[in-house]
Amino acid sequence: PVVSNDVYCDVQRFLNYEVTLLDRREYQRWFALTTEDIHYQVMAKVVRDVQVGQLDFALIDEDAINLRARVD
Repeated sequence: PVVSNDVYCDVQRFLNYEVTLLDRREYQRWFALTTEDIHYQVMAKVVRDVQVGQLDFALIDEDAINLRARVD
């Protein structure tokens, strides 16, 4: 969907702010930006056998409770 320039800039500013917090390891301030329904995943793709194809799996697959434990 197309968004206005104002919305695009707001989103860009928010993402830059979020990255800054993470770069500075201000994890509690970053976590305060999230909502209770957060689902944080880091996915990986592995191909061991061309015949079998690509395997997708989550290296990290956490909800708000698990993330809170990491932040604290």
